[in-house]
Amino acid sequence: MYAALLKHEARLQARPLLSFLGIALAVFAGGLAAMLLRVPLLAEFGNVAAIIVCLLLAVGVPAHLLHRYYTSMYGREGYLTHVIPAKHTALYAAKFTWAAGVWAASLLLTLALAYGIAVAQTITAGGTASDTWAALATALANANQTALALGIAWIAVGLLTYVAQFGWVVTFGMEDRFRSLGLGGPVVVWFVSYLVMQVVTFAAMVLIPVGVTPDFSELVFASFLGELPKAFANEDPSFIPLGWLPVILVALPVYVIWTLHSLKKHTSLR
Repeated sequence: MYAALLKHEARLQARPLLSFLGIALAVFAGGLAAMLLRVPLLAEFGNVAAIIVCLLLAVGVPAHLLHRYYTSMYGREGYLTHVIPAKHTALYAAKFTWAAGVWAASLLLTLALAYGIAVAQTITAGGTASDTWAALATALANANQTALALGIAWIAVGLLTYVAQFGWVVTFGMEDRFRSLGLGGPVVVWFVSYLVMQVVTFAAMVLIPVGVTPDFSELVFASFLGELPKAFANEDPSFIPLGWLPVILVALPVYVIWTLHSLKKHTSLR
């Protein structure tokens, strides 16, 4: 059933996503072409257009996925979705997998397009495409590999957490207890959860005595409380707190479990 539901998601969303992607790539290609013509005003306009396409991809795809989750679960398609003879776990798993996969693909595409902009800018300035690649290879080689690996892992975990959070916000915000708020339910839930997460994350950073030196070479087992005056004075602290990491790692399963419970016990179609 999970595979069938995943294919169903693909059938419903492939056409609008491909249409959006086709238009975005056409505008992007036009922007790059304008840059490579090296006409000052036209090249600047093309550069701005290409950058806007990258921003729209980064924002538009998750916005579309969020809208589709709401529409298919609680909007005009909600009744059709919930009459499918599938467990709530399979239904959620299919939507989670599709959203995470599409969002990750859009981020990789955005990075590729950003690299294309960098190549066009180098060529416009009189360089070559190989110069851009050489500069990127040098930057990656000189970067702290531990920090780079942790950064990639953080992005991956963060993406999954955001997918789970958005699903929870809509699911919990559409429960019967928020019926009087309409679409305001998810908005209120998101706002309150955002404030709570900020407070909890800050408290964890201060209270959990774990950190790492700026060069990522050594763990530091000390409270970040003593470093706060430096941070507020725009000075570099002696170590980077890692208390936020357990919060993210715990938040992901909490969002998933809470969403599944809400789907099973409190689904309310309007």
